[in-house]
Amino acid sequence: MFKKPISKAFASILVYITVFTLCTNGLPTIAIFATAPPINHPLPPSVRNDDGPSTIYLPATGLHWRSGGDNIMGAEVTSIDEAGHLTKLESANVRWLRNNAWAVVWHEVEPNEGQRDWGSQRMRDTERQMAIAAQRGMKLIQIVRGTPQWARKTAGSGPTCGPIREDKFYAFADFMRELVQRYSGPPFNVRYWEIGNEVDAPSVAGDNVFGCWTENNDLYTSGRYYGEMLKIIYPAIKAAAPDSQVVLAGMLLNCDPRRPNPNCPSASFFDGIMDSGAGAAFDVANFHAYDYWKGKLTYANENWYVASQNVGPSLIAKTDYIREVMSKHGFSKPIINTEYALLCYGCATSPSDFENAKAIYVAQANAAALAKGLMSNVWYSVLGWTGYQTHILHYDGNITAAYNALRTSTDKLSQSAFVREDFSNPGVRAYVFDRQGTPVWVIWSLGGERLPVNLPQSPDAVSDLYGQWRPAGQQIFVDAFPVYVEFPK
Repeated sequence: MFKKPISKAFASILVYITVFTLCTNGLPTIAIFATAPPINHPLPPSVRNDDGPSTIYLPATGLHWRSGGDNIMGAEVTSIDEAGHLTKLESANVRWLRNNAWAVVWHEVEPNEGQRDWGSQRMRDTERQMAIAAQRGMKLIQIVRGTPQWARKTAGSGPTCGPIREDKFYAFADFMRELVQRYSGPPFNVRYWEIGNEVDAPSVAGDNVFGCWTENNDLYTSGRYYGEMLKIIYPAIKAAAPDSQVVLAGMLLNCDPRRPNPNCPSASFFDGIMDSGAGAAFDVANFHAYDYWKGKLTYANENWYVASQNVGPSLIAKTDYIREVMSKHGFSKPIINTEYALLCYGCATSPSDFENAKAIYVAQANAAALAKGLMSNVWYSVLGWTGYQTHILHYDGNITAAYNALRTSTDKLSQSAFVREDFSNPGVRAYVFDRQGTPVWVIWSLGGERLPVNLPQSPDAVSDLYGQWRPAGQQIFVDAFPVYVEFPK
């Protein structure tokens, strides 16, 4: 979700926020402060490319992407510059950025059919941030959203929220062709194009930062309709730049369709996409996975039947579901999680227990994402969602425990490949990775209690989720706080 602390976005969130479970509030936050040395990078000017020639469309290979040899950690930002604390993200070795605050908004570029204005101030600001991301070597996931009134399927007072009318699919395809031609090359080099945001959110009147493709609470049929749109625009995008990656809009997936919940609509939007025959009309599947603080160091997502004491982060269950649906249709494609966070529901301040739980969650979720083979795992967000305390940095740049946990996670797991899960010690989760020849284990107690763990040999080093060294031996003790265990090559 693009959950900026502004009235329009907040009002939109209320449309479907009722599915969330209320969480416990507590003590005021305890801030953790640190500083990072400044890095002086010249900011590129706003520049625009001329349209280039079209190229031949190449179909998707359908090969399954496996993590390893790269860094999957990412974050959503309010701006790709120092106002968004870009240097601190670089210091934490975050390499993926998701850009919804400065999305390409179709209705702003083309308010009247066939009349496109790429020179608006907003578009120039978006261009500037695309160029900064490319200059700094970031992998940018650029969102495209906002249906113009003339292309809306359902009439309404606002210009953006609602699915595209079927006879305007080709108009959107032509828009995407020109967009990708302009920004796939230097100095922007955008490769990942996310088509909408949370398209399984319901349609409402007025401006909205969500996809709004769900009509009459019929997620399955709405998913099929979104899939029909993908089949039209995909060839146009590939013709403009064959190496561009078409990313599905991050899906809410509020409930597990395999276990229907009468209190929550089934998350069958993705089934509809695949049943439409659009399996060959996207490159990367995409979802969002939030969990909810339950007090002390625990969390859960009841709609997916997961909790910190059993399965762990909900991204595990959601990844399995998406992979199952694709497999049923004969596809195996990369999967990305473009929003994950631990939510403190309705918290005006951030309790100290929650800050600890959030740091734990960052470490657990990134290890789980790497183990499940996700292409990237994107935290929402750097400066946080107002009322839910998801920030990893404060507006003044001071860091949180979760930021330190993220930095350690990237340090210990970048350039790593998942090997297996170890089940030799009951009551613990133990993921085994290979970091360029160095075996690295990530271990924590599922129930949170202090448990012994017998290792296969004496490790070279053991560190906590903040990178602090711990006593190392062939037997160690773990609790809810993950530890990183490094063995000799």
